[in-house]
Amino acid sequence: MVSNKAKAKNVEGHEEVKEKAVKKNLHCQHCYERFVLDTSVFVNPASISGFAKTKHSAVETFANLALDCKNAKFYMPPSAYNELIHFIPSANVLGSLIFIKRAPLNTQIPAEVLRSFVGEMRERTNKGLRIAERYVREAAQLKPEEAKEGKDSVLSSKLKAMREQYREALRAGILDSKADVDIALLAHTLGATLVTADEGLMSFASHIGVAYMEPANFFEWLKKHCKVSQP
Repeated sequence: MVSNKAKAKNVEGHEEVKEKAVKKNLHCQHCYERFVLDTSVFVNPASISGFAKTKHSAVETFANLALDCKNAKFYMPPSAYNELIHFIPSANVLGSLIFIKRAPLNTQIPAEVLRSFVGEMRERTNKGLRIAERYVREAAQLKPEEAKEGKDSVLSSKLKAMREQYREALRAGILDSKADVDIALLAHTLGATLVTADEGLMSFASHIGVAYMEPANFFEWLKKHCKVSQP
């Protein structure tokens, strides 16, 4: 049996090791932050308004800050990077600043997260069906002249409203693309901070224990910590 004195000595030794490790990390010259970037960092007008006027200038601002950043590494999965290049062809200059990496295929997440996701999708699908049914009933009651297709017709107006409500019901605030899944799993695998303005990604990240940061705060972090090195 271990004596109380021995236990106390063991705890004291453990705390001393922890303290030394903390001090070592504080003075570590090779430590760096990891960030996994979502395409919304560059293409979402609302998210870039505080630091860039256009998506092209958002790419340029990031490149200038990241070029000499010694204490951070940036990642994107191939699917998200290709999506970014599709939206902003000039963003291919970021290929030398961002690590293009995919999470391993055997990446694991809690089963409850998957169970919750399937349950939510079922509820959203049912909501979408109810929206579609309501508009079908309304369309069936239109007068012949109102049911004609055309840019400014009553039918076109109702179809547009249905699409918007259907999209809101099924896709808002949830993962809705393969790229979103790849981004979240990569951040989970790397233990990195996810940078996004996408509410669905934020929600999923919180469920799998991934820290996230909005683009405006991310660029403030870059300005503070990624200063151009002096010769």
